[in-house]
Amino acid sequence: MGYSTYPGVCGADEGDQGAIDSTPGPMCRYDDWRDQVCVDNSDTPGPIGTDDRADATPNLPTPPDALDTTPSNNVLTPVDFMNQFLALDVPYFDPETSERRYAHADIHLYTNQGPNHPTRHSNLTEKDNINRGVRRAVRDGQPQTPITPDNAHRGRISKAFYGKGLPNDYRLALMYAIAFGHTTVAAIQDYVYTNAILGMDCIGFVNNFLLQINAIERERTIPSHLQHGRRRRTIRESQADIQPNDLLIWNGDDGEASSHIAIIDTVSNGGTNLLVVESSGTGPVVANGNIGLGSSNYTVRNPIQDSPGSYRVNRGALRNNQNSNVIILGVPSN
Repeated sequence: MGYSTYPGVCGADEGDQGAIDSTPGPMCRYDDWRDQVCVDNSDTPGPIGTDDRADATPNLPTPPDALDTTPSNNVLTPVDFMNQFLALDVPYFDPETSERRYAHADIHLYTNQGPNHPTRHSNLTEKDNINRGVRRAVRDGQPQTPITPDNAHRGRISKAFYGKGLPNDYRLALMYAIAFGHTTVAAIQDYVYTNAILGMDCIGFVNNFLLQINAIERERTIPSHLQHGRRRRTIRESQADIQPNDLLIWNGDDGEASSHIAIIDTVSNGGTNLLVVESSGTGPVVANGNIGLGSSNYTVRNPIQDSPGSYRVNRGALRNNQNSNVIILGVPSN
């Protein structure tokens, strides 16, 4: 089936030939479209494909008002998780006073490294440049950065550039970009849009959220999410059964998983109205990309006959009121 850049690209591109990561980092091989075998060539602690983030995420200084932690009620929702990407506080040293301060940036562009999305690629040359800078900083101790440079950071930076990172992964990449002079504090959002082109693909957001709430133990492809749902009988055959954190998987012509996935935040009106969070290429154009990561008010228009769990939905104004056929299912654990 070929090789994909870690941890794979979104939807229909799964298993296609992807861009090769020239820095040490994880790579996934898709021996079967339903699963993935991961080989860890990085310095990142823990096995790739499992939730190794507790050990690998750096101890970043986070101001009290940053949207970077689970809410006080200990229930993380898709909207909460989305907001962490949309309100990043990035540490840097003031060049005049040497005081630790914070720049502000948001990550919402839709990026996809697959060959079918040539205009949505992040800048992997910039990823390589930052990772080389990290290696030099570890070796030479220069330049000074708010976080002690660590070779393990390179794996996290790579995840951000592949559209698969956690908020701290994007924060790390931007912290180093400021420290190495790749951007200024004033120009950091423009750097996100037009130089690094940092964003997220659909499966990257969904998998990371599900890992954070311990709903799954390792990342899945879009087809494997559908396979797990069918095996564990979590397909929502009735609208009344639709719940928060259920997945919407776009329905291909053959009734199998297509090229997109999203997650439900809230359900109302007996399963007719859904607040859905997704990173998608459909939406108003913003800067060098598109609306990408956002929440949309979906309306379930009607079930699709002879296809249990399949529905016709309207994606709301944020997604150009596009109508789509989706399969809705709960998330079975591994």
